Amino acid sequence: MTAKPKLSLTSFAKLGGTGGTKDQPLPAGQAAVGLSLIDVKKQVRSKLGDLTELKASIAANGVDTPILLLDQGNGRFLLIAGERRFQSCVELELSTIPARIFKDLTPQQIRAMQVRENNDRENLSAFDEAMGVIEDVEAYGVAEACVIWNRSESWISKRSGVQKWAPAVRELLSDGLCGDLEVLGSLQQLRNASTDEFARMENRIRHGDVPSRHEVRDKVVQVKEWKRKQAEKQEKAAESPTPAPAPASRKPKAEAEDAPDADDDSPAPAAPAPKPVLGPAAYGAAGGQAEEVAAPDDKEDQAAAQLFQARALAAEFAKIGAAGGKQLASLAEAVDQLDGDMSDSDWLLWSAFVQAVAPLLQPLGKRGGAFLHKLERELKAKTAPEDLWRQVQPVEEDGDLVSQVRPEGWHF
Repeated sequence: MTAKPKLSLTSFAKLGGTGGTKDQPLPAGQAAVGLSLIDVKKQVRSKLGDLTELKASIAANGVDTPILLLDQGNGRFLLIAGERRFQSCVELELSTIPARIFKDLTPQQIRAMQVRENNDRENLSAFDEAMGVIEDVEAYGVAEACVIWNRSESWISKRSGVQKWAPAVRELLSDGLCGDLEVLGSLQQLRNASTDEFARMENRIRHGDVPSRHEVRDKVVQVKEWKRKQAEKQEKAAESPTPAPAPASRKPKAEAEDAPDADDDSPAPAAPAPKPVLGPAAYGAAGGQAEEVAAPDDKEDQAAAQLFQARALAAEFAKIGAAGGKQLASLAEAVDQLDGDMSDSDWLLWSAFVQAVAPLLQPLGKRGGAFLHKLERELKAKTAPEDLWRQVQPVEEDGDLVSQVRPEGWHF
């Protein structure tokens, strides 16, 4: 038995000969225009997208909405709007397409019709929207662009500002990876502040993890605050060319006992010569015998001592947090026994929480808000508070309790 040949969309559409509604005359104001008589110039939409469904619809039912054409007065027509329908008919090898024909339109009127047609039928991508606004501002000015797009000056300004972004930021928009101009604008600020931090955010986005507006803004604040403090440190260092000696990571008990009393008016004793210290390098290959090694005073050793002391100071907050947690648990238990209004219970817990947290936020400045946002994101990701606690638990090093070393790859 011979198989029946399949009928392609192109063959089916050509049975009707035109892209009009099959077996029905065109409505008043419309005309069937030959596809070969239509000229197409650059449109607002840069990508037509997948035309498969549209071609199937046209093949089955014809073009239900006419395209818009400008009569150029020479027997040819310029496409104003409807490029997807036009291109679908071309690919289906039709001969004509239903159209509404206009005459004597200004370039601004044509542009406004294109914008309205695209937004009414299918929203433009954020990239096409921005590029279209930029073209119109350059061609006609901001005021006329507001009329064309029927938008406010601030809306126009935000999109025309895209042209000032770095290529790496614009690519996130043009590639369709992020269409939120607020996020991208903040990313541009982040790139201006730190290319390394921007690169980390960019990598996240390219792997499908688009950060929130809050997250990017917080990162910008954090980086700027960090750079400001680094600049202040450099200024102070420049004003004081003689560096202060690095504080010792630990102070021997005997030394602390021999320290002069604060109220003692007697002249301070002369500073003793640096004492020799013992370290791994002080032992010979055979081991056992130690050699005296002068106390190192290079910058790396000073930095290591300062870091160790800062880690010890950070570890102290584990005690503060544990004590505060027990106190708050006691309060929560007492509040549960109250018979009053629920808001009274909430107020007591809230006030206790603020009293515990606010003093910690104040020294952090703007970074404190960023820390709160990060904590909120961690909790939303279903990270339990006790798990967060364990992640930052202090550890013991050389008999001292110190904060953990920053995990490799961790960035705020």
